[in-house]
Amino acid sequence: MKLYLIIPALIVIFDQITKFIVRTNMQLGGESVPVIGGLLRWSYHRNDGIAFGWFGDMGARWFLVALSILIIIGFIYVIKTRKIDCIWQKLGLAFILGGAVGNLIDRAILGHVVDFIDFYRIGFPIFNIADIFVTVGAGLVIACTIVSAVREGKSKSESEAESDV
Repeated sequence: MKLYLIIPALIVIFDQITKFIVRTNMQLGGESVPVIGGLLRWSYHRNDGIAFGWFGDMGARWFLVALSILIIIGFIYVIKTRKIDCIWQKLGLAFILGGAVGNLIDRAILGHVVDFIDFYRIGFPIFNIADIFVTVGAGLVIACTIVSAVREGKSKSESEAESDV
């Protein structure tokens, strides 16, 4: 169980180190550093909103901080109290928790989230390490939920077939 609290801590550390490097070595909205040819670059960007900058110009900083705290408390509660059989679902929850805390720290301290990973050639929104973990974590949770539901439905129909015999 403790591993699922250590993983988020490691994610937060990694996320905050990368954001610190960007904040201290790049100019906001200025330079971009090519990483992979014409596909990927680091570009220092401030995100005042939530995913993809939604609600950024609404002055919702403290609402988003409070909402993030509630979500984080909910995830900690689920991780610590629920029996979750799928290890990938536990890992997904840990990933989401780490990413949420990483972005919460930015929002609470800086008033915005630092984004810098820029796939500019495909027009994808700029994001950060925490966002990657939230997205991958959500994918893992959804995949495990679907697999579990399919297995449960399959075992239900098998038991119903046996009772008909």
